[in-house]
Amino acid sequence: MNLGISLFPISFPLIRSFESRVRFVSKGYSFFQALLITATFFMIWDHWFAVIGIFIFQLPIEELLFLFILPFACIFIYDVLLYFFTRNIFMLGVKFFVFAMIPILFFLSFLDLEKMYTAVNLFLSVLAMGVYCFIFKERFMGKFIFAYMVDLFPFITCNGYLTGGINLKPVLIYTNDENLGIRI
Repeated sequence: MNLGISLFPISFPLIRSFESRVRFVSKGYSFFQALLITATFFMIWDHWFAVIGIFIFQLPIEELLFLFILPFACIFIYDVLLYFFTRNIFMLGVKFFVFAMIPILFFLSFLDLEKMYTAVNLFLSVLAMGVYCFIFKERFMGKFIFAYMVDLFPFITCNGYLTGGINLKPVLIYTNDENLGIRI
């Protein structure tokens, strides 16, 4: 069952990767290189947080699959949305959104430093948004936010199952002393 939940978010994107209009499969070589780099980073991230006691793995194969499957599904969704929605519908409000979120998340990251996992993630979100806006300006941010909103369904479904939000036997157990204790 755990493996099925882990494979659910990739099922449709994997099948549709060969679709003639989007041709996601043609990006395979460069995509899988980037995916391997990202997954390796988060494997180290997860291991570090497990070593310091922030969370505990019960069956690590699902968490490892999560590090490959969800990015694949998210990038596929982004690519499909770029193909079918050529107009950047969130472009107008994106600058306000990003410049409002950076100070809010920065403030929240220091609000409760005892919750290390939350503080680190909020601070890294600020850093990522700031670097992204500095390098790319807001050119792609509207498209990213649109794709992110669509990506939330497979992400929340899979993550909620793995962390106990919708499963009585979570695969990944977070120490609630280090985060907000919210399960989706």
